[in-house]
Amino acid sequence: METKMKTTTKNFEGVGRDAAETLIKAGTEAATKGYEKAVTMTKEQVDVAVKNYGEATEFGKGTFEAYIAAGNVAAKHVEAFNAEILAFAKTRMEEGVQAARALMGAKTLKDAIDLQTGFAKTAFDAVVAENAKLSEMALKGATEAAEPLQARFTVAVEKFVKPMAA
Repeated sequence: METKMKTTTKNFEGVGRDAAETLIKAGTEAATKGYEKAVTMTKEQVDVAVKNYGEATEFGKGTFEAYIAAGNVAAKHVEAFNAEILAFAKTRMEEGVQAARALMGAKTLKDAIDLQTGFAKTAFDAVVAENAKLSEMALKGATEAAEPLQARFTVAVEKFVKPMAA
């Protein structure tokens, strides 16, 4: 009977050892799979973060370039605007000198008043026309300077707002 007990005990030890080995093997495999899954998920998240960082950097660069382009357009228009003002002032000055000469050559007070009235009307009409021209130039300059920024805004809406709305 003692031999039978030893045999039974050895059988139980074998079964217990086999069960423990199976359990350890299953636990090790599960842990390995979990670790591999965690590594894969982490790698995917890092790849997404790197991609998003690259996209954000590229978007920022594009925005900076749009501001530079808008500034260049605005500077070009301000330069043209200033040149127009200087040309207008020069013309007005020359016409003022001509009017002064004409006034000095007037023979009568009535001639002087007529010359001055004509000069004032011409000067007023020129100022009104110049203001209209300058307003048009300013509007055109502002519109053209805003175009790169508007294009960038459109890109931002397409890239960030529309995906959230979908």
